[in-house]
Amino acid sequence: MKHNYNGFTGEDFDSYQIYQIHKAERFGLTREQIEVFAFPKIHGGIMRYAMIDLMAGYSIEQIKLYVNKKYTPDQALEISVGLNNGLTIEQVKTYADPDLSWRGMERKRLYLLKENGLG
Repeated sequence: MKHNYNGFTGEDFDSYQIYQIHKAERFGLTREQIEVFAFPKIHGGIMRYAMIDLMAGYSIEQIKLYVNKKYTPDQALEISVGLNNGLTIEQVKTYADPDLSWRGMERKRLYLLKENGLG
């Protein structure tokens, strides 16, 4: 079943997406923060990563790196993990390519971490 939720766009969300938006509200994220990831075409898993990362203090700019319908949840997670591991936005952008599998992203992330003495 599809739903429209709390004025977020004019399109429909699935129940898992609604759950992520509701949870983000309960955890105290602002509407501005939620609007970064609350789009019906964004996978609910990616919405979940964005909510967790925002709660952990990531910037909206960092979250926007992976909130994209072109990414799978696994690809989005690789981008998030790179940021969490201390890579800069510019470094993460070198492997944040929707045409690259999550395994390919992982290889590039691990290489960058090693090259920068972070891994």
